[in-house]
Amino acid sequence: MKKEHENPKYGYKTKYGYLPATFCLLFLSFLFCIVMVFYYRGIGTTIREQAQEVLQSSSQRNSRILVYEINNKMTLFQRIAGQYRAEIDADKEETLQKLEPLLELYDFKDVGFILEDGKAYSVKGDTYDFSETEFFQRAMEGQVEITPTMTDQKDGKKINLYSAPIAIQGKISGAIYAVYETDHLISLLSSSFQGGSYSYVVDSGGEVMMAENGNYQNIMEGLEQDNKENLGEAEKMAGDLLQGREGTITCDSDGKKYAYYCPLGINDWFLVTVVPVEAANQHYAPIMDSTRWMYVLIGVIFFLAAALIVRQQKKQNKRLEYYAYVDPMTGGMNNTSFMLAAVETLRKQKESKAAVLAVDINHFKLINELLGVKAGNETICRLEQALRENCREDELVGHRIADRFTVLWLYREYEELLERLEQMQQCLKKLSENMGNIHFKAAIGVYEITEKEREEIDSVQMERICGSAMQANQTLKDGHETAFCFSDETLRNRQLMEKIYEDQMYPALERKEFVPWFQPKVRIEDGSICGAEALVRWKKQDGSLIPPGEFIPFFETNGFIEKVDRAMMEAVCQFQSQWKERGLRTVPVSVNLSRTYLYSENFAREWRAYLEKHQLSTKDIQFEVTETFAERDREQLRKVIRALHEEGFTVLLDDFGTGYSSMQSLQELEFDVLKLDCEFTWGIGRERTEKILDATIALAKALDMATIAEGVETETQYRYLKEHGVTEAQGYFYYKPMPAEEFEKLLAYV
Repeated sequence: MKKEHENPKYGYKTKYGYLPATFCLLFLSFLFCIVMVFYYRGIGTTIREQAQEVLQSSSQRNSRILVYEINNKMTLFQRIAGQYRAEIDADKEETLQKLEPLLELYDFKDVGFILEDGKAYSVKGDTYDFSETEFFQRAMEGQVEITPTMTDQKDGKKINLYSAPIAIQGKISGAIYAVYETDHLISLLSSSFQGGSYSYVVDSGGEVMMAENGNYQNIMEGLEQDNKENLGEAEKMAGDLLQGREGTITCDSDGKKYAYYCPLGINDWFLVTVVPVEAANQHYAPIMDSTRWMYVLIGVIFFLAAALIVRQQKKQNKRLEYYAYVDPMTGGMNNTSFMLAAVETLRKQKESKAAVLAVDINHFKLINELLGVKAGNETICRLEQALRENCREDELVGHRIADRFTVLWLYREYEELLERLEQMQQCLKKLSENMGNIHFKAAIGVYEITEKEREEIDSVQMERICGSAMQANQTLKDGHETAFCFSDETLRNRQLMEKIYEDQMYPALERKEFVPWFQPKVRIEDGSICGAEALVRWKKQDGSLIPPGEFIPFFETNGFIEKVDRAMMEAVCQFQSQWKERGLRTVPVSVNLSRTYLYSENFAREWRAYLEKHQLSTKDIQFEVTETFAERDREQLRKVIRALHEEGFTVLLDDFGTGYSSMQSLQELEFDVLKLDCEFTWGIGRERTEKILDATIALAKALDMATIAEGVETETQYRYLKEHGVTEAQGYFYYKPMPAEEFEKLLAYV
């Protein structure tokens, strides 16, 4: 039975229900207005506190960036000083030549060394007497430091000096120093607030070390001169500075301002950030206006205010993050962002190998001088875009300074890294050719990160790694072509490993440590296993595995790969024969054909003999030939393929699309199956790559060739390949390479 005061048609209360609802609404409105009075009084305080918190967060972020920059330079100098093993005055010219590259590499104004008697020699040919200076005396006591700001007597600019002691056989015999323009450090002190905000670096006595606004007057004296009412706040600040405490004051200096200060942990320096109250509160002005309307609109305005607070906070955080981590020229990562992201990526991506690339343009200053700054900036942006296009997911590009970039790559095998470097080399050459009257040659320094370095990775370690890549980059500065070069440390590590492999390879062959692993090939239509690729693994006696990318390139160089191939062929045939004898299901297994067989006349009959020995047919074994193999000697390869066909073998063209004569390979060589390189698969989602992939699939169909897609890792890639007519696939989306025992079990169930 319906209640009398409810109108079912319109859904509102009538008669007895209307008045109680009205009184309730009025009471709630009255109560809400009372709450709003107190809220309105409190919101001003809350906004001030929030503005000061944002100021504190922004200032502390600037502090971290500044400390990061100074500590990196001090660590660099300590490391350079530690490299000296002989008296530095033995050959002054040689010492200065070693220090001179630091001028351009780290934007120092001057670099030099100081002898034990305080006499200093500069790479610019100047000599000084630093014997009475405090920084030299502290260096002789073993301290690494940055000096208080001083004025350069030559040009009147503000400068700071870095110094580090040189200890030889436990005795400090001198120091190295570098002059760094204070403006470089000041440029890091950008504020996130608009409208007259600026930063200082001061010491515990209030003396200004760095000033974004150019005012180097003692900060406490300046506060007192601006307004006598600032005396109490100035005394509070002076006490905090002497005690090494952070804090916030409100002062009147050309208007009300907040000033937040915090210790840097370097010397007795503090970072002071000054922001006009109006600028700090400007993002919250809409909230104050909305609060006034809350008396009329009651609950609606209340919720709008809450929404506005969240919105403004998000905008503020995004703005702060943008200025801290985004490069203003390219719109990509700046160096600080790259360093932090690289450390995080290396800690997470533990399965992949990693390398850092240092990329810049040879003689970039000439582009600025001859074609103008606009052309130089355009070149930098185009270079950054090209570097990003050569990166995969989870890989990084950071703009370091001027034309210098650092890149973090992840890869599985050394061969893959080499292929990608060659592709980038060609990409940058084409970029130079397509930029009109702007032509350049790029230098790419490469440093492979070791497992130990990844375990100990932090910001200091990352800076050292980038420095090694930049040193490799510097060896290419006189080159006339875009080129890449590995760091000396990387090459030494690789040579050491190759010597170890050379000592172990024959005993490993006798112990049958080279074993086949099998990666299934899957029929895309129904997911069934229709074949497999045999991949060599070096399984040592302790059970550890050495991936093929570590030893195959070396074995191809010294010719040992031929013996490994024979061992692989014997093992694969033996497994196939055993499975057949036991009545198990078998599928064709393809074996990779090394380039050493390109000039062997009898190997096809030799492989046929392996089959006869194990009572197998040519349907059980297939051969894969890489496209780069096909480019070396096309006529000889044609003979090899003909010989294999005469014996009844199927021949697959592997890694199709990686070479520069792909179409010619299809035209002149009679392959049976086309294996699409994984770069095609990984490029699904990019319009240009998909067009090339579609055309390649259509060409294979026209030639009556089956197609196998390599490197399938996601469902998106699988669906695209299925929709576009690829018949078979291979990759981690289906199965990883596995030992023979696991492959045998898999065949029994799939």
